[in-house]
Amino acid sequence: MLNNKNCAEKEKLLCKVRELAFTVHELNLFLDSHPHNRMALRYFRKYNDELKKVTALYEEAYGPLTAKSDSTCDEWVWIKRPWPWENICDWEDD
Repeated sequence: MLNNKNCAEKEKLLCKVRELAFTVHELNLFLDSHPHNRMALRYFRKYNDELKKVTALYEEAYGPLTAKSDSTCDEWVWIKRPWPWENICDWEDD
């Protein structure tokens, strides 16, 4: 079971993933209508690289965020993780 400290760290890292994913998505939309904006492209690359790093940190510590992230494991562990509506702090890992 995750203790309160681990739960808080997991939530903090997940929050960072969400923030970066939102930023990258918004920059993607902006670049769709402003494809020659070099500053936006620089920001997109910067935040996309950061998103990849933070996502990798999260997945290494807590498991895959998406089913497609789970394809590198020897077994299908995606289904073993808590569903979004389950309280992650009450989840016991196998």
